[in-house]
Amino acid sequence: MNKLLSIAATAVRELLYERVFYILLAFAVVGVVFSNALGELTYADQAKLSLDFMLAGTQMSLVLFSIFVGVGLFQRELTSGSVAMILSKPLSRATFLLGKFLGQMTVQALVVVALCLLTIFMWSLGQGMSANLVWSIIQAFYLCYLESVVLAAVTYALATFSGSMTTGACALSFFFLGHYRKTFDLTLTGGSVWGIAEKLLPNLELFNVKTLATYAFLVPPVEVFWLTVYAAVCATLFLLMGIVIFRERDIPT
Repeated sequence: MNKLLSIAATAVRELLYERVFYILLAFAVVGVVFSNALGELTYADQAKLSLDFMLAGTQMSLVLFSIFVGVGLFQRELTSGSVAMILSKPLSRATFLLGKFLGQMTVQALVVVALCLLTIFMWSLGQGMSANLVWSIIQAFYLCYLESVVLAAVTYALATFSGSMTTGACALSFFFLGHYRKTFDLTLTGGSVWGIAEKLLPNLELFNVKTLATYAFLVPPVEVFWLTVYAAVCATLFLLMGIVIFRERDIPT
């Protein structure tokens, strides 16, 4: 456990010195701020559209965080060969992978909290805030974070056996397939390959409650609990797959 936490702490420090981390963070902040302005340009319900844009911008920011930060944090160690020196110490490959993942998730949790507070602040500047609306925004951010946990686990699993570009492209494909399963169901009806893939792919649309949040509707706590369990199970399965592949991989020195 101490070694796991040590790797996680090292991963947090690495992320704080990563240029791509600050680029993505700036993108997320600018996206939230400009989303409010985009809503004001419409003739429809400006308040709800502004919040919808903010939540959509946050979701895409977390997707980019999960994939590209994960690729940079883990894949760079493999391509540079520095992981061989780290693993030469009494440290298992599973501990190394899980430590990196835990460190990234810690940083992403802090980013989610910061973006959630920024969104509530931006919204409160021009709109009244009800308790239901505040909790619905917090709930939407929490479910976005769960989605990012699953995507990060997918990214780490892919990074154990493929290059940076392939990992990023495949992880993005997981994101779009996870959200547009119904579209593929209609267009690929009867396809045996898609039938198998559909059962293996996580259903990321379950975490999409942006529309409910804009109307201050709350998902029942029981559903939030089961979504948390679902995300934990999906992330665990992908991480286990990554650990198994990583154990069998030859690492150049």
